[in-house]
Amino acid sequence: MSKQPIEKQTFIDADAKTTKALTFDMLEYQCDLLEKLQQCHEDHMAACNKRFEKLEAKRKRDTATSAVSGFLGGFVAMAVYWFKNWLK
Repeated sequence: MSKQPIEKQTFIDADAKTTKALTFDMLEYQCDLLEKLQQCHEDHMAACNKRFEKLEAKRKRDTATSAVSGFLGGFVAMAVYWFKNWLK
C-alpha cells in the first residue's frame, strides 16, 4: 500500500489554514484509496462468482451422485439377499 503523502511533522508545523488544507488533502487521498479498493473488489468478485457457481454446481452433482449410488447399492443388496434366499 502506498504511503501517506503528508508527513506528521509537516502537519504539526503548519498553521491553521494550511492544516485545514492538509486535512482535506488527506481525506481526498483516503477517498481515492477507497475507490481503488472498491474497484479491485468488484473486479475480484466477477472472477470469484464463476468459481462460486462451479462449487455450487459441484455440490448439487455430488448430492445427486450420492443419492443414485445409495439407491443402486440398496437395490443390489436386496437383489443379492433375494437371490440368496431363492437358492435355499
